[in-house]
Amino acid sequence: MTGDMSISDQWSELMADPDLDRIRPMLVVASREPRLRRILPVVSHLTELRLIPHVDDRSEGQIWITLSSDGSYRVAWTGPESFEQHCSSPAEAVAAALDIAASNIG
Repeated sequence: MTGDMSISDQWSELMADPDLDRIRPMLVVASREPRLRRILPVVSHLTELRLIPHVDDRSEGQIWITLSSDGSYRVAWTGPESFEQHCSSPAEAVAAALDIAASNIG
């Protein structure tokens, strides 16, 4: 995120990025969830959505949703008491991310 771009602007930018077509189905599902739309989204390597709840202290933990080469998704929490789950669809991956957010993000 650069300058004065808001979290909402960042979501909009990601949704419009043509380079993210591989993860677009997951981005669409995630962007429809109000709880996740309040978290800063960052994409890494064109296949991984990182949801960063504490921009000033990334050591607090992040939710990572990664598209695997086989089309499945790996959902992980990087904070204390790390967690990982494998999912078969974008909807299942976003549901897992919502569970992580409910358990770990105030």
